[in-house]
Amino acid sequence: MSFEIFISSNGNDNNTGTESLPLKSLDMALSKIRDIKKNGLPDGGVMLILRDGTYFLDQPLILTEQDSGEKNKPIVYSRMGKWFLLVIYIYNN
Repeated sequence: MSFEIFISSNGNDNNTGTESLPLKSLDMALSKIRDIKKNGLPDGGVMLILRDGTYFLDQPLILTEQDSGEKNKPIVYSRMGKWFLLVIYIYNN
């Protein structure tokens, strides 16, 4: 069983990231995952679950080695819901 972190476009980054108290931003969720990884990934890894919605980004989402799991402890990026997920980054030059 993996540790789950939930994100919702209606969430709040002061929340814990549980299903009933989801985070709002991908940045906060990645920060939480990186903190968990520093202390050792739990058995089963971590699953980041995005609920249906539109997510606006202030900067591009860049995943690096620090955002990946380990053998038998994956970090999985997934979505929840029957609709679709839309992540938007608007580049202003």
